[in-house]
Amino acid sequence: MLPAGAAEAESFSVPLLDHPHYTRPRVWRGREVPEVLLGGDHAKVAAWRAKAARAATKKKRPDLLQ
Repeated sequence: MLPAGAAEAESFSVPLLDHPHYTRPRVWRGREVPEVLLGGDHAKVAAWRAKAARAATKKKRPDLLQ
């Protein structure tokens, strides 16, 4: 059973590809985790994820944005 509101956040419920996912270490093979993801501000993290999802969709599946 999902918690209330979880279904709306599910990646299949919106016509966008998923945002990039990061883990430790902070730098891996020259790629750094964006600072916003390390700051702890949940609203800024959510905004970054939404923007990154739109960018990924525009680049890889622009047909989903029409």
